[in-house]
Amino acid sequence: MNRLAAFFMVFFLVSGTSWGDDFERASFPFAKHLFNTGDYFRSITEAKRFIFEYPESPLKLNAEYLIGKAYSRGGDSQKAVEVFKSLLKSNYESEMSAQVLVSLGKLYGKERNYAKGSQYMQLAMLHEHAGKPTAEKAAHYYFLYSLLNGDKGVLEEGSILPRWIPTAKFESASSQYEQLEFKSPTIAGTLSAIIPGAGYYYTDRKRDALAAFILNGLFIWGAISAFENDNEGLGVAISVFEIGWYVGGIYGSANAAHKYNRRLKDDFVLGFTVDTGYYFGHNIRHKPVMVSINATF
Repeated sequence: MNRLAAFFMVFFLVSGTSWGDDFERASFPFAKHLFNTGDYFRSITEAKRFIFEYPESPLKLNAEYLIGKAYSRGGDSQKAVEVFKSLLKSNYESEMSAQVLVSLGKLYGKERNYAKGSQYMQLAMLHEHAGKPTAEKAAHYYFLYSLLNGDKGVLEEGSILPRWIPTAKFESASSQYEQLEFKSPTIAGTLSAIIPGAGYYYTDRKRDALAAFILNGLFIWGAISAFENDNEGLGVAISVFEIGWYVGGIYGSANAAHKYNRRLKDDFVLGFTVDTGYYFGHNIRHKPVMVSINATF
């Protein structure tokens, strides 16, 4: 009887180990499947479950990286940054770290924090496990971050650009970038303060300029007419609306200059990445902003 009990005990122990291995092999691919199908937050849950159940698995780092990517794809950039930084803190020497550094650089780039993004791209290029594709992509993004942030150090002597990067193309792009004609938000706001709508005209938004000029003129004319006809209440009310519209036009003109510059930068980046063959699926889309004004007199 004791021998039979011992036999079944050994059988279940061996079988349990086998089943555990099978579950481990199946669990992480399921999390990846959820990620690949766009079910990002369920993939996070499954990846966390995998880490909890198999903390010693060689796939643990892959699962942590998947969690960071899932947060990023799901729109929670802040949480993705936290996950990636935590992974780097405890596993910086791992092969996964080079990819994590590039991912962090791209995340900061999405937020237009070019200075921070470029720091992580430099670390990715200098990491001991950075392969050619990773370093090449990092060099591309680092150049763009530096260029758009006004840092030309990437092109100076002793640059960290790998030797297989065509430096001449970067130098040519830098020259072209310096020739771009950006609009000054300060000038745009000042022009609209002097002549309502002039700041919009300066930023090539001629329809908005005409609308601002006409509406400000009508408000001013209405206020003056009300005061001349001894209708102080109406005059004050119209004046309050006019002040708000006038100040809004100044702010709107300055904001229009920022949007103009951002669009100019994005067009330059897109053209550069396509022309040089360093296009990594970075899709820049311009969403038109439409303003509709209805006035009844």
